[in-house]
Amino acid sequence: MRETQRRCVTASDYESFLSHRFGSVIQAVQCFTDKDKPGYAFISVKPKSGLRLTSVQKEDMQNYLAKYNLAPITPSILDPNYLYVVQKIKVTYDISKLVESEEWLRGKVISSVDQYYNDNVEIFNKSFSKSKMLTYVDNADVSIIGSSATIQLLREVDNYFSAPMSGLHFLNQVAPRSVVSSGFLYTNAAGESYNVRYASTDADSSGNAKIVIGPFADGDISIAAYTGSNFDKYPGETRTKYYEVGYIEHYNDFISFDLGVLNVPAERFSAAYIELTATPLEETIFTRDGSLIVFENDLRPQYTSLTMNPISQ
Repeated sequence: MRETQRRCVTASDYESFLSHRFGSVIQAVQCFTDKDKPGYAFISVKPKSGLRLTSVQKEDMQNYLAKYNLAPITPSILDPNYLYVVQKIKVTYDISKLVESEEWLRGKVISSVDQYYNDNVEIFNKSFSKSKMLTYVDNADVSIIGSSATIQLLREVDNYFSAPMSGLHFLNQVAPRSVVSSGFLYTNAAGESYNVRYASTDADSSGNAKIVIGPFADGDISIAAYTGSNFDKYPGETRTKYYEVGYIEHYNDFISFDLGVLNVPAERFSAAYIELTATPLEETIFTRDGSLIVFENDLRPQYTSLTMNPISQ
């Protein structure tokens, strides 16, 4: 064990020290650096229970590492930057071969998906493969004839008013016009509230696209409205005004937005967080630098939908 050296030198040292001391609570750990923040060792930790460490646990880990840390480097314990796969799975099964109920089979399928993530995905620097996941689904029970799935990528964004200077990233190439957010509340000066959302436009030949937000009611926003129609409007809404608030560089995997350009108080918008989704161009999904793909169906059941298709052969 490197503790005998009484120092952390490499990224693997930090990971080994924490895994050895806090193995009972750590599921996955990764140490990485940021060229824009020299002097820091960032350690991303996924707990075995839930998605985030408590502040006390983070403090305990940092205090522990301080005993072995080289003076110029400051260790910083972070929550992983979670990347979720929103999956819509369709399972076709033979009724004559199913010895239990359909609800039982649904449970078996969900358990097989969970097992796939545990075995292959919920580890830093590992990838998600749709075809490999479906192999687990197909093997869940002898009654299953086959399965299919569509996938999207999802980021949970706490600061929905403006993106960080470093941008938001899906770490994978995503389709133009596919980046949209969940709805969040806007309250106008008259006290009337309604939902708006972000949406991305088609990309130009350089892979660049715009981020717009809306729909707003006439007169609620004073700047010039976006007049293009090259994006997917919020379904079911009769309001018509959208405004350009950001951009996407698809080839660089860079997303930026800032609601400050609307010239309205930040408190007019409200949400605990927003869900930003996009359609990947490939069926194998990769991560890096503190990002982690997780399933966590108990905590995020809304990210997996399952359609059962019974047939008789």
